[in-house]
Amino acid sequence: MDIDQIQSKLMTLEKIVEEKARFNVPIYQRLYVWQEEQLRTFLEDIFDAWVSGKSNYYIGGVLVVAQSSNNNSVSYDLIDGQQRFTTLWMMCLEWAKVLKTFASFSDGDVIKPRITFTIRDNVNEYFQAVLHGKQDGEVESQNLHNAREIISSFITGAKSLKLKDEQWDSLTEFLFKKVNFVFTKVPTGTDLNKLFEVINNRGVQLQHHEILKAKLLGFFNGEDDRTTRKCLATLWDACSNMSAYVEKNIRNATGKNKLNIAQMYLRKTGQLQRESLGNADAVIQELEHLLEMEETIDGKSLSQILAQEPDRKGESKSDNIKDDETEDEDDAYPVRSIISFSMLLQHTLRIWLADRGKQDIPRILDRELINLFTEHLIKP
Repeated sequence: MDIDQIQSKLMTLEKIVEEKARFNVPIYQRLYVWQEEQLRTFLEDIFDAWVSGKSNYYIGGVLVVAQSSNNNSVSYDLIDGQQRFTTLWMMCLEWAKVLKTFASFSDGDVIKPRITFTIRDNVNEYFQAVLHGKQDGEVESQNLHNAREIISSFITGAKSLKLKDEQWDSLTEFLFKKVNFVFTKVPTGTDLNKLFEVINNRGVQLQHHEILKAKLLGFFNGEDDRTTRKCLATLWDACSNMSAYVEKNIRNATGKNKLNIAQMYLRKTGQLQRESLGNADAVIQELEHLLEMEETIDGKSLSQILAQEPDRKGESKSDNIKDDETEDEDDAYPVRSIISFSMLLQHTLRIWLADRGKQDIPRILDRELINLFTEHLIKP
């Protein structure tokens, strides 16, 4: 990666609007994870900077990869700063005023959110819904919903300080024009491995397995692979969170049409072939079935949905059991894995190699994860 091709400059939300920039969060990035303490600190720091009359306030940096551009807009992949940037988007959405222009951009006659997520259609639909004032949008990340409530309540708290309308205008103007961040752009085609090393040296919490996920999913790049790619990404995300049971992670990751692993056991096929439920293919089939259901339901009326027969032999009404009690039980006990997800991936690679009579990997080492998979799986 040629260091001369990396460009950095100070940016504000106002400048982003002027440059007609829009942003995509790649598949290897985590969903929104900021908790209340992080969010309130961010909000209060900006508020305090405005109260103290600072001419500018700096909030760190954003790292992007240029993807495409035309006369109407320029598109970037967000590599670093996604949590902060998503927070800014939600602040603009909730605080409105002049900030509304950052929350959206015009794609022809369609108004779209300035931030989108690769594969995560539920999040994109949620952002689109709340952008247009629909408060009942479904979302697969409770953190996003909680963050919007905290940001909204911050307005109420600020108004309790008896801020006048012109003062609120001044605060939103400050966020729009005076809150600065370093905008670093790297060229299209940048080697993700080398980029990851640069990011890691700067202390950013981007994991090796997230880069590996992007490399592996890159093999499913055809239009016909879209459903498979989304299912594999969902399963990967569920397995990578090793602070909770994978069944719970899958249920949480599948959004409004939740996949409950227990349902697979209730079906006759599941009872006869329970061992197959330990096979990822069985879970992938269930995820694909959920996507097919979503696509089918979208084109049907309520009467058609209610009238339709179960489409799988052996399914019954018991397949639709509620899992509220199960969720409570899951949350009651802490979960801690004895190994990291990176180590699990490397041992999985070892098993795959052994089954095929191939040479074992020389070592188990987190920082060598990408190289080990490249040498022993991807390159051959």
